[in-house]
Amino acid sequence: MNKLMTTVAAISLAAMTASANSSEFRAGAILNGAADYATATETLKDSGRRHTQEAVLAHNYFSVFAEFAIDAGNGIAFGIEYAPESIELEAETRVLDQDARLGGGTNDDGTQTIDGQVSDLLTVYVSVPLGATGAYARLGYNTATLDTRETLTTGSTYSSVDMTGTQLGVGYMGNIGERAFYRIEGNYNAWEDIAVNGSEVGGTAGSFNKIDAKITGASARLAVGMAF
Repeated sequence: MNKLMTTVAAISLAAMTASANSSEFRAGAILNGAADYATATETLKDSGRRHTQEAVLAHNYFSVFAEFAIDAGNGIAFGIEYAPESIELEAETRVLDQDARLGGGTNDDGTQTIDGQVSDLLTVYVSVPLGATGAYARLGYNTATLDTRETLTTGSTYSSVDMTGTQLGVGYMGNIGERAFYRIEGNYNAWEDIAVNGSEVGGTAGSFNKIDAKITGASARLAVGMAF
């Protein structure tokens, strides 16, 4: 949150100090096509058994943005992007048969369903022109909330998780008439490692099921907007 507030303050400062004759405000909408790769390891309470699962998730979503460019046309720009709708994740189902594998008595057998959604996806960013060609590079800071909806044989549930990460991208901006513009962009996102405990305490005090996850992803984006 401190990083987010610092970035927002920097955007405000740039807006106040830039020349009114050369600056430009822009706003628009983005169609995102994204693919994320996740590796999650669940460590069971008491037994300490670990189960690792990898998944690739492809999804589409819309976002909106507003930004301030110090120089109209090809100047450095500071912006904020937000996805107003939640991004639904595909449910993953697996069947556990620990009794057959480990000789019985585990109480962890059955079908588990892992499901969830990502909400409040917010990015603050700066874009830097690469010459006067319309190409640019982009650096962003992401925040989001991962809301889990799972059915686990262990009886545990996992609370929502606040996520933060960084974004690197390149793109091209072209004009549509006098005020409208379009962008074609590609981004790479790297989220900070996630660690969350389950809700059910084990036989040992302070023992909980635990999930550790790593998520990275890439996106291709098409944006349209207006400059004022």
